[in-house]
Amino acid sequence: MRKLIYAAFLLGTTALYPAPAAAMPPVVGFLGGLLTAIGAPALGGAIAGIGGFSAAGFAAGYGFAGSLLGGALIKIGLSLGISYLTSLLRPRPPVPNPGARLVNMRQEVSFFDFAYGLVRKGGPVAFWKATDGKRYYDVILAAHEINRVRTRFLDEPEVTLNGTGFVQEASFKSGGRSRVQIAEYLGAAGQVAAAILMTAFPAQWTSAHDMAGLAHAVVVAENTKQEDFQKVYKTGREPVYTALIEAKKVYDPRDETQTLGVSSSYKWTTNAALIIADWITSPDGLGRSVDWDDVAAEADASDVTVTDRNGNTHPKWQLSGVYSAADDRETVRAQLGVACDCFFYEDSEGKVGFHVGRWIEPDVTIEDDDIVSVRYSEGQPGTEVANAFVVEYTEAAQGYRQAAAAAYVVDAQDEAYNESSLQVFWTPNHNQAVRVEKRLLNVARAQYTLSQVLKYQGARLLTKRFFRQHHVEAGIDMTFEVDKLSRNDDGITWTVEAHSVTGPQDFEFNAAVEEPAPPARGSFEVSKDIPEPANVAAVVETFSGGAAIKVTWDESLRDSLLYQLRFRIHNPVGDWTTVNVPPGQFFQRILGLVDGDAYDVQARTISATGQASKWVPNSGGNEDSPTLSVTIVVDPVAPIGLDTPTASGGTGQFNAIFTTKNDTHLATVAIYKVASGGTLNRTSDIVAPPYGVSLGLGYSLPIASAAGAFDIYMEPFNRSGVAGPLAGPFGVTVS
Repeated sequence: MRKLIYAAFLLGTTALYPAPAAAMPPVVGFLGGLLTAIGAPALGGAIAGIGGFSAAGFAAGYGFAGSLLGGALIKIGLSLGISYLTSLLRPRPPVPNPGARLVNMRQEVSFFDFAYGLVRKGGPVAFWKATDGKRYYDVILAAHEINRVRTRFLDEPEVTLNGTGFVQEASFKSGGRSRVQIAEYLGAAGQVAAAILMTAFPAQWTSAHDMAGLAHAVVVAENTKQEDFQKVYKTGREPVYTALIEAKKVYDPRDETQTLGVSSSYKWTTNAALIIADWITSPDGLGRSVDWDDVAAEADASDVTVTDRNGNTHPKWQLSGVYSAADDRETVRAQLGVACDCFFYEDSEGKVGFHVGRWIEPDVTIEDDDIVSVRYSEGQPGTEVANAFVVEYTEAAQGYRQAAAAAYVVDAQDEAYNESSLQVFWTPNHNQAVRVEKRLLNVARAQYTLSQVLKYQGARLLTKRFFRQHHVEAGIDMTFEVDKLSRNDDGITWTVEAHSVTGPQDFEFNAAVEEPAPPARGSFEVSKDIPEPANVAAVVETFSGGAAIKVTWDESLRDSLLYQLRFRIHNPVGDWTTVNVPPGQFFQRILGLVDGDAYDVQARTISATGQASKWVPNSGGNEDSPTLSVTIVVDPVAPIGLDTPTASGGTGQFNAIFTTKNDTHLATVAIYKVASGGTLNRTSDIVAPPYGVSLGLGYSLPIASAAGAFDIYMEPFNRSGVAGPLAGPFGVTVS
């Protein structure tokens, strides 16, 4: 491709939105253990700067920590366009996709989540404790008040609640009643503590634990009869709770009845401009000010009605998504901006402004005398130019998970198909995703790009998305869109990076013609035929100071299958303990077992959809009657016999006499007394607990006894209860 280089002298940039040195707005996360460890008085109250609550009020069980993610912003520029924002999303930043947020995380450190628009999510577990056959857990949905919960899900199925919060679906009922109860709290400043937790744990959860400023849900999962357990808890454990929430309320300056700063005046919306303005002004966002009159104009532009390929109408620019306190702020800005084709700038008063995607007629022209130096490039770098673009967005029909939109393709003759892609998860529908694809493709295929240094007249480009470049010497007379504008270190000149646009047509979109049909979404049919683990076997493995049970089974040909193991004491029968086996592993070791005890062991298969096979091996299909039991023997080697054992009678007692040998496997000696000529019964005839012995010492042990003639036996044991040679009988007479 032809390249036109006019000049190539570029200076450095200044900081975007420079601010005076000060402590950064709080970017905080949960620290410490789960709230099962709490014993402190208060959890609620408010955390200053984060949804309106105070760190002191949430100190019980959690602490707060700052982060290096905030503070001084990255040095970039005073205006940022979609081309620059797109570059921040390549390579892909470490941001979870929507599907990755449909979990309940139990970990010691979890950062706050902030949500806007309509999103489905789970969250970190703030409380985790069991009592009276019930598991109680508290899921944090957002670090701020939300508008409402539209629907909720347990694992994947959507569920409904009755007036007391019990799940009504038959699949969660056992014994004629629901086994799962949910209480949801929106995070309002005056919300009360969870009554369920105060009743179940009065010493740990009091009215002071109101969780004010945190939207959360308390879930109670009750145990069932063994035969109903798999029906209610298909994954073998408490269900994962997620909710479709109308997330954070934001200020709308177009509503004259509202007063900025009064929480009751805020409302829920998906309007892109209102959400971006809230993020800019929030301490967990940029913590900067905006011109609310400008925001009102952008909100109107966002609400312009558009029609999709099916004739449905909806607002032009909407946003829905989640970001974490751990996320880099420039990455969050890029995610928000690209999703609605947004252009950011700083005005002369230091306020942060923006324009959502649309054509704005340029009113600034750059002439020859304004230019210090300039470099033009015609075409795109590289040998292959993208002629198709695919955006990953969030699709409601896919359970509010990520999905790939249909590719937007330009008719480029003599070009091989070359597709580019980008993750834009804040985009909430297919039509908006395709419109973003068209814009990104137009930017990538711009005829010209320029990088130029301007004289002081460059200040005229502040707040401007488009300008006319009338450069007679280079023969350029066309409209450009700003990618980045920055003031140079000399304080006088400006550096502008931009790409050419053809005009309003770049922003026009006819969905009936330009929006392809969404890709076919595969439906998942759940198969109930889950193969059981084959040839389950168990052996004892010994190591220094202990032993483990190693359970093995045949490797499956289905890579998607997972496995669970469970074990319990065999006699007396104990409770089952369940272990999740790492993916791709076809064995599992069980540690922490008691020497000499026998254990029942079973395994089962879990499918990718959460369906489980029966526990095997079992007796006649009865999963609670296992046929595989293993006894832990740390030391399988029997001790050698006692040296010169004998016994002598006496008055009211007899003496057991023996000498121990130097045998590392000898731990104890048991002594038995049997009526003369009788048969030894080790359970009923033992007359003293096994004596601990010291190697190489002789013993003459007096043992009280009734009068009579008896046979005395002595038997050595190792520490695992393995017996050595039995010594006796030795006849004695007790007078």
